[in-house]
Amino acid sequence: MTNHHLDHTPTRRTDTDLSRAINRGLAVAILANLQSAIDLMRAENVPTPIIARVLNKDQQRWSTDWK
Repeated sequence: MTNHHLDHTPTRRTDTDLSRAINRGLAVAILANLQSAIDLMRAENVPTPIIARVLNKDQQRWSTDWK
């Protein structure tokens, strides 16, 4: 018997939502300031390690991230 409610595999929708939140945050960082970008991504539930990675390490961004 499989416990589907315990399966924590991300769904495509979650990945898409996260990707959009990250891209909005990157746009805010570039067009406004870092603190506003951090605040926006936190409000959209982007995990802190991901926020740090995308804002601090350009070379580790996904090819689909806003540049």
